Amino acid sequence: MKELFAYKFRSPLTIEKIHAKLVALGTWSWHERDSDRWGFYTSASPVPDADRAQVKILVDPDTQDWFALNVLFQSARPAATSQFAELRSHLFTRILPAISASQLTEAGDHE
Repeated sequence: MKELFAYKFRSPLTIEKIHAKLVALGTWSWHERDSDRWGFYTSASPVPDADRAQVKILVDPDTQDWFALNVLFQSARPAATSQFAELRSHLFTRILPAISASQLTEAGDHE
């Protein structure tokens, strides 16, 4: 199973404050990252036994006043469907509300 999705959203927080809020939330292990392509961003690998599971939140490179949420989930394990459903649910019920995300819009990924 492989799932890839992305959203754009707004938040009154800076990317640094988003990272700090997510670390304080404590449900996933969030890491500060920096790249030549995206600048500072935060990421988590929320499903340790998946082949690959990654959630990234970054300043949208197309419009600097929006954020981008990129999610990649890949797993051949029997529990993959339920793990992906749990990851997605957690994003929309805990993570995005915690960072005051609004105006959520489906978007192309920035992988």
